[in-house]
Amino acid sequence: MACGDRYAGATLKNLNFRYIRYRDGSEELYDHRKDPGEHHNLADDPALAGLKKKFARYLPRVNVMPESLKQGETDSYGRRVEKLRAESVPAWLGQIP
Repeated sequence: MACGDRYAGATLKNLNFRYIRYRDGSEELYDHRKDPGEHHNLADDPALAGLKKKFARYLPRVNVMPESLKQGETDSYGRRVEKLRAESVPAWLGQIP
Protein backbone atom coordinates (compact mmCIF):
# COMPACT_ATOMS: atom_id res chain seq x y z
CA MET A 1 0.00 0.00 0.00
CA ALA A 2 1.07 3.55 -0.65
CA CYS A 3 -0.18 6.52 1.30
CA GLY A 4 -0.13 10.21 0.55
CA ASP A 5 -0.98 12.81 3.16
CA ARG A 6 -1.44 16.54 2.62
CA TYR A 7 -3.24 19.14 4.64
CA ALA A 8 -6.16 19.08 2.16
CA GLY A 9 -6.78 15.38 2.66
CA ALA A 10 -5.20 11.96 2.46
CA THR A 11 -5.12 9.11 -0.02
CA LEU A 12 -4.33 5.44 0.17
CA LYS A 13 -3.82 3.04 -2.72
CA ASN A 14 -3.28 -0.69 -3.07
CA LEU A 15 -2.96 -2.72 -6.27
CA ASN A 16 -6.67 -2.42 -7.11
CA PHE A 17 -8.23 0.54 -5.31
CA ARG A 18 -7.55 4.17 -4.45
CA TYR A 19 -9.32 5.77 -1.48
CA ILE A 20 -9.29 9.52 -0.82
CA ARG A 21 -10.69 11.35 2.21
CA TYR A 22 -10.75 15.14 2.20
CA ARG A 23 -10.70 17.54 5.14
CA ASP A 24 -14.40 18.24 4.70
CA GLY A 25 -15.17 14.51 5.15
CA SER A 26 -16.00 13.81 1.51
CA GLU A 27 -14.60 10.60 0.07
CA GLU A 28 -13.66 9.04 -3.23
CA LEU A 29 -13.03 5.38 -4.00
CA TYR A 30 -11.93 4.04 -7.37
CA ASP A 31 -11.45 0.50 -8.68
CA HIS A 32 -8.39 0.74 -10.91
CA ARG A 33 -9.05 -2.66 -12.46
CA LYS A 34 -12.32 -1.41 -14.01
CA ASP A 35 -11.75 2.35 -13.93
CA PRO A 36 -8.05 3.26 -14.24
CA GLY A 37 -8.93 6.84 -15.18
CA GLU A 38 -10.91 7.36 -11.94
CA HIS A 39 -14.15 8.48 -13.58
CA HIS A 40 -16.61 6.52 -11.40
CA ASN A 41 -16.54 7.31 -7.69
CA LEU A 42 -17.60 4.20 -5.73
CA ALA A 43 -17.47 5.79 -2.26
CA ASP A 44 -21.25 5.57 -1.83
CA ASP A 45 -21.48 1.90 -2.86
CA PRO A 46 -22.69 -0.01 0.24
CA ALA A 47 -20.96 -3.16 -1.01
CA LEU A 48 -17.59 -1.42 -0.57
CA ALA A 49 -18.22 0.02 2.91
CA GLY A 50 -15.95 -2.57 4.51
CA LEU A 51 -13.11 -1.72 2.16
CA LYS A 52 -13.49 2.01 2.90
CA LYS A 53 -13.41 1.27 6.62
CA LYS A 54 -10.26 -0.81 6.18
CA PHE A 55 -8.53 1.97 4.24
CA ALA A 56 -9.70 4.67 6.66
CA ARG A 57 -7.86 2.97 9.55
CA TYR A 58 -4.57 3.94 7.93
CA LEU A 59 -5.39 7.60 7.34
CA PRO A 60 -5.07 10.44 9.84
CA ARG A 61 -8.30 11.32 11.62
CA VAL A 62 -7.52 15.04 11.56
CA ASN A 63 -5.81 16.82 8.71
CA VAL A 64 -3.81 19.77 9.96
CA MET A 65 -2.27 22.54 7.92
CA PRO A 66 1.51 22.47 8.32
CA GLU A 67 2.89 25.08 10.73
CA SER A 68 5.04 26.55 7.94
CA LEU A 69 1.90 27.44 5.98
CA LYS A 70 0.24 29.01 9.00
CA GLN A 71 3.28 31.26 9.32
CA GLY A 72 3.21 32.25 5.63
CA GLU A 73 6.20 30.19 4.58
CA THR A 74 6.27 27.79 1.64
CA ASP A 75 4.72 24.34 1.58
CA SER A 76 6.49 21.17 0.44
CA TYR A 77 5.96 22.24 -3.17
CA GLY A 78 7.63 25.61 -2.63
CA ARG A 79 4.43 27.63 -3.08
CA ARG A 80 2.84 30.08 -0.71
CA VAL A 81 -0.79 29.73 0.30
CA GLU A 82 -1.49 33.13 -1.25
CA LYS A 83 -0.10 31.93 -4.58
CA LEU A 84 -2.30 28.83 -4.44
CA ARG A 85 -5.38 30.97 -3.91
CA ALA A 86 -4.32 33.32 -6.73
CA GLU A 87 -4.12 30.32 -9.04
CA SER A 88 -7.82 29.59 -8.42
CA VAL A 89 -7.29 26.69 -6.06
CA PRO A 90 -10.39 26.44 -3.82
CA ALA A 91 -10.34 28.68 -0.76
CA TRP A 92 -10.98 25.73 1.59
CA LEU A 93 -7.57 24.37 0.64
CA GLY A 94 -5.91 26.99 2.80
CA GLN A 95 -8.41 27.13 5.67
CA ILE A 96 -7.17 26.09 9.06
CA PRO A 97 -9.32 23.23 10.41
